[in-house]
Amino acid sequence: MYIANFVPFEYAKSIIIPADYESNSTFALRSLRSIEILEEIEGDTTVGDRQERHAIHIGKKGKECHSVSGATIMVSCWTKIKKDYVTDEEWKELYRKGGKDRFARTDGIAIVSTTEKMAKFLKENNERFMFGKERELKGGDVSYYNESEPKEKPVGFDPIFGPVFQKRDRYKYQSEYRFAYALPSEYSVERSIYYIDKPEDYIDKIQFGPEMKCQNIRKLLYRASGIFVSLIHEFDELQRIIRCPLIKFQEEHQ
Repeated sequence: MYIANFVPFEYAKSIIIPADYESNSTFALRSLRSIEILEEIEGDTTVGDRQERHAIHIGKKGKECHSVSGATIMVSCWTKIKKDYVTDEEWKELYRKGGKDRFARTDGIAIVSTTEKMAKFLKENNERFMFGKERELKGGDVSYYNESEPKEKPVGFDPIFGPVFQKRDRYKYQSEYRFAYALPSEYSVERSIYYIDKPEDYIDKIQFGPEMKCQNIRKLLYRASGIFVSLIHEFDELQRIIRCPLIKFQEEHQ
């Protein structure tokens, strides 16, 4: 299954442009709590969700709210896409507010991969990503529920991972697919960033956002490592180079 991860320009720089380390790229896992904070504190309702760790069902005695507790859940969140690239319609559907909203991703990049490729990448790096100990990895579609008319609690509902893969139906348009690890409660982590030697292990291709500024495209293309130049989606590369010529930019920085 094809999936995409949308990254704002500021974070895209750390992924595409080589850092002053032996590795060339970064990969991040974030906690569910950090997604709640995006709405609670920063006002981001595009990605943030103040009820990220909750799921509502109808139980034997009526309405029940199930919350993740006793564990820190680290996730990698993706959007399911129909083809091996993000279409214009998918960009518009996901980020309707465009560049007017500082939380939109149309000014950044889309990382395209597959569920199979990501699962393999996460399994191979399990011990490293989970602080030296291999832990269970869960992957799956996110289901969406109506807070006013919740459904019955599924048989065998997992109290740890169950709420991770459920969200309010106001986010249904995101068509999300997630990978999740559970850390013991003694780990209090909001975001973990890792340096990756071979980003092609989890990235199929990269696309530029439809509202990305020419100067930002030039910065990424000019300073990108060789592997990322080859990963840039061919249609994007052709169109953006025509629209934002690199020759003058390169001459200015020689």
